[in-house]
Amino acid sequence: MKTSIKITLALAIVSFFTVAAQAQLTAPFAGGVKLQQGGVTNPQFGIGMKAKQTYTSDFTLNWAQPTSNGVLKLSGYGVGGGDVVVSALDLSTDVGSSILGIANGGTGSSTANGALNNLLPTQTGNNGKFLVTNGSNTSWTTAVTSVGLSLPSELTVSNSPVTTTGTLTAAWASQSANKIFASPDGSAGAPSFRSMTSNDVPNLDASKIATGTLPVNRGGTGVTSLAANGVVTVNATGDGLVSTHLNDGQIMIGNTSGGASAATLTAGSGISITNAGGAITISSNANGLNKSRIALSASQYSYTANAAPAGFTLTATSVITITVFEAGGYPITATVTNINTSNNTFDFVISGYPTAGSSALIAFQN
Repeated sequence: MKTSIKITLALAIVSFFTVAAQAQLTAPFAGGVKLQQGGVTNPQFGIGMKAKQTYTSDFTLNWAQPTSNGVLKLSGYGVGGGDVVVSALDLSTDVGSSILGIANGGTGSSTANGALNNLLPTQTGNNGKFLVTNGSNTSWTTAVTSVGLSLPSELTVSNSPVTTTGTLTAAWASQSANKIFASPDGSAGAPSFRSMTSNDVPNLDASKIATGTLPVNRGGTGVTSLAANGVVTVNATGDGLVSTHLNDGQIMIGNTSGGASAATLTAGSGISITNAGGAITISSNANGLNKSRIALSASQYSYTANAAPAGFTLTATSVITITVFEAGGYPITATVTNINTSNNTFDFVISGYPTAGSSALIAFQN
């Protein structure tokens, strides 16, 4: 390292001292420089110098027996004497084998490990300790020799303590079935594994129930779908609903031995039933408009294209009842052979030739 020093040059002397300075010495005065020890003038060694002249040659100062003070001082003497400027000082060659002490900014050692030992606090009696600082100074403190881990009972710890190297491991401890990890029910506190209570269930919108079917005993239907526009009844086991779509005129008819079923009403004698969408019309047709009388010919047993009474419309299922009033008292019956709904007429035959003056009373119903 190259440097320029302009003050007193002080070197610690161990024993025999040699300075081989290969540097520029500039004397800004008339006279020379002298080397003195311990602040006294004897013994002294001087070098004559010319004013304003630079010396670049090597010179050697041999000091055979220094005093106990051991400090050398380089200064000028003569007219205008003062400090001597030493420039371009190379420690590797100019200082030689001397060791710069800590008080003079050095380490006091020629080895890295020795320098470190000199700069650190004393290591005597501090085996196994480590260095700490309080923000201003360093000191030794006791090292940690064991690290352990303690956790709540819900967790188990492995490899504790670690005394050299290792890994502390935690795992959940086994718990009873159907427990949850939660804080106490109804109060603040440390969490633990416990059974769920109703307070643990949040208020949920029904739309959050995305799977499963709510049974009847929980207020549900027990089914996932119902027939469109159907009538709802209970199934045979009583744990679900059944929906049935009804056609025109159908209603649910009870059944002692089973579930209700969809059926239409059946018209009785003299009753007319008309089924429509959302309506059932029941009327009586046992009146004069639904009856007619036809005179029978003594030479005829087949009667065709007989018109229905005015206001009565024949259907394919119309019931036509014919009663023969035989003038001679002979038993003669009549049978309907055809109903023509297009012409609103019907045909019938009788079982024999009647006596003159006989007639047939005919009743109609739908």
